[in-house]
Amino acid sequence: MGSRGNLNWNTKEVREIRRGLNFSDIQKSVLIGTILGDGCFTENFGKKHYRLQIEQGNNRKEYVFWFYGIFKNWILSPPKYLRERRSWRFKTISHPEITEFHEKFYRNRRKIIPPDIGKLLFHPISLAVWFMDDGAGRSDCRSYTFSTHSFSEQDNKLLVSVLEKNFGVKSVIHWDGKGYRIYIPAKESEKFENIILPYILPSMKYKFPLTP
Repeated sequence: MGSRGNLNWNTKEVREIRRGLNFSDIQKSVLIGTILGDGCFTENFGKKHYRLQIEQGNNRKEYVFWFYGIFKNWILSPPKYLRERRSWRFKTISHPEITEFHEKFYRNRRKIIPPDIGKLLFHPISLAVWFMDDGAGRSDCRSYTFSTHSFSEQDNKLLVSVLEKNFGVKSVIHWDGKGYRIYIPAKESEKFENIILPYILPSMKYKFPLTP
């Protein structure tokens, strides 16, 4: 088989690659984290199945290539630099397994939190990826937030419940004028840090401004 970078999306070779694909446990865990954050799905040309798309600004190049390393067997070509957007992007092969995740996390083209999120969001790397995508540390106190504005109040409450049940981290939801976001208070910060810091990339350590 020739170089993957030279393959078109729907050749016999790509169909053979697709038939041999299944997510590993780590790939599923990383996928869950980025679905909650910045990751998105795009339809294939036949509008039958979906592929995962990862895109981040040029200052997060390391992060994109880390994702690429995780999902490399699902990808035909390395991340590309989009000069006009000043970002890096790659897309996976479209696949029924990705379509299942799309159907679980989207209703009427809107991202939602599925009722069984507690069975999906349990690995520390999922929490770390979600934080690297959408989390932030406050510089005035040792607390953290997740930008969950796109989710409903009920969805946010469900995520708060899972954070406590699966990770032992207590959090609350705040309305900040743009929508609801999840707030992890300072008294829970050390516990939260101990869970996710082993998985945080060096270039993302800026999100922990007050970590000793």
